[in-house]
Amino acid sequence: MEGSNRPSPIQERRCHRETGDHHPSGEEGVGRIPLRLLQGSRSGGSPLNVSGTEVLQQALNGLTLGLLYALIALGYTLVYGIIELINFAHGELMMFGAFFAYSFCVVLDPPTAAGMATLGGISAFIAVSDRVEGVRSRGEAVGAGLGAALVFASFAYHGGLHRLPLVASVFAALPYAAVLAMALERIAYRPLRGQDRLIPLISAIGASLFLQNLGQVEPWFFGTERKSFPETDWVKDQVLAYHGVSVSTLQVVITVVAIAMMAGLYFFIHKTRVGTAMRATAQNRKVAALMGIDTDGVIVLTFALGAVLAAVGGVLYALYLGSIYPFIGYMAGIKAFTAAVLGGIGNVPGAMVGGVLLGVLESVGAAFIDPGYKDAIAFAVLILVLLVRPSGIFGTGPVEKV
Repeated sequence: MEGSNRPSPIQERRCHRETGDHHPSGEEGVGRIPLRLLQGSRSGGSPLNVSGTEVLQQALNGLTLGLLYALIALGYTLVYGIIELINFAHGELMMFGAFFAYSFCVVLDPPTAAGMATLGGISAFIAVSDRVEGVRSRGEAVGAGLGAALVFASFAYHGGLHRLPLVASVFAALPYAAVLAMALERIAYRPLRGQDRLIPLISAIGASLFLQNLGQVEPWFFGTERKSFPETDWVKDQVLAYHGVSVSTLQVVITVVAIAMMAGLYFFIHKTRVGTAMRATAQNRKVAALMGIDTDGVIVLTFALGAVLAAVGGVLYALYLGSIYPFIGYMAGIKAFTAAVLGGIGNVPGAMVGGVLLGVLESVGAAFIDPGYKDAIAFAVLILVLLVRPSGIFGTGPVEKV
């Protein structure tokens, strides 16, 4: 490895924040073309005058971004594969999962800690009491729910007033993301199961808007100001550079974590009894129930699993952006949904490949055209896929029954 005068991706993002040069979409740093290309295009240089090194740099940046999209897209594709529902509140589950991690690794004001504790406690009560009620009496279910609510609320409140290391904060946030998703499924989706598809879709949009606005309530939550995770050694500006192409340690961490989680999910689905039950439920829910599979439990588990993946993806996404805010899940969720459609909605390997392809196309396309069009590139890909191959790359068309 050798040194390079090229600024690292993190240095470029900080330069944009310090100079007040923000992306039109409100996102900082993700999928950006290098700073000197931005300056060249603004001073009259041609954006098409891009070297092979620049293209390779943007492809590497796009790979990092695409892995984040893929990690978030898995939640969309898992839920759709089981109950054929587009969970448009998935981006907000990602946002709250990341905010729970943030609340554990900084010292919050007491009202904010109380707000997060209340949300965690209510979610735990709904999730646990619902699952226990299936095998126990209503009174026992309520008791179990109250006990879970007390544990979750107490830990969230005291955790919010003390500081944990970043990695420990992420692990502590995962149960909260899971119970929030389970509560969302119980309240917003299960009562509408079996209805016309448009009805739960409207409910999903309503849940998304509710959670977005809930995250902005002050002082109980986080308001509209951007916040940043505390810096750690592996988030700082440590860069590996070779012949003008640089990769930050954060990008390496994102790549390793995302690939490990996707490999773990693939193993879980294909090599465990629970994964077999998930695949059976996805294939035919009624027949799976007749075979003794708890299909409601499988659906709840699917929501929880998707939320856990989204929470980890949300933390990594916030670290890559350099900030976290209540709308962080909006655009990330739409991009992840685009990745799921690109790969084939309901197909797990398709979501992985679709996320990587979308990230690379977005970053490289922005280098050749203009960074202001990077969101347009993503949506152009979505429109093109829907026109040419609506089932996606790995998806299969509808089966004609005779």
